[in-house]
Amino acid sequence: MSRRSSQPHRVATHRPAVRRRRFRHDELIAVDLFSGFGGLTQGIELAGFTTIMAANHNTYKVEVHEANHPHAEHWIADLVNPESSDYHSARDLPPADLLVAGVSCVNHSQANTQKAYQLGLSLFDLDDPEFEERVTRSERDRATANCVLHYAAQHHPRMILVECTTELTSWGPAVPGKKYGDGSTYRWWLKQFDLLGYNHRVL
Repeated sequence: MSRRSSQPHRVATHRPAVRRRRFRHDELIAVDLFSGFGGLTQGIELAGFTTIMAANHNTYKVEVHEANHPHAEHWIADLVNPESSDYHSARDLPPADLLVAGVSCVNHSQANTQKAYQLGLSLFDLDDPEFEERVTRSERDRATANCVLHYAAQHHPRMILVECTTELTSWGPAVPGKKYGDGSTYRWWLKQFDLLGYNHRVL
């Protein structure tokens, strides 16, 4: 027997750009996944890109992003779980020259590390009651990173910028007796970009 989800039923919401944008022939455009309040968007626009689309599951964050970047279209949607009522695939977002993504870092952060190991868990075994019982935050973390792969495989942007904490490099099964993972999943994830023809650089 499973508990009924306390999450409200909702569908993915598309919000067209508030302000009409004008494109130049040589304009470089970007899409921002898991856009939050828009820090990455602000940075890449200062670097000369125009963000045409931003997506996040959190309505409030999208509203803040929209207020600061009214020229961009917005999706309020779950980009991870195909069974969610508000799911929208990253593959179906528009193609762009640059993809930026602030993938989920909760279970990769040092702040969560202590809690995980006090409970005898790896960084990727903590449950998050905010989501359905069957979906752990660790699974969501992995899936947000994989959304970047889905978009890249579909649209092949010229460049991809992924932002996360340095603990992402230990993504993988927990090393016995250690407080970190073995990094095997992280290395597999990077390899997929190599197979798509990208050169990667870790900063």
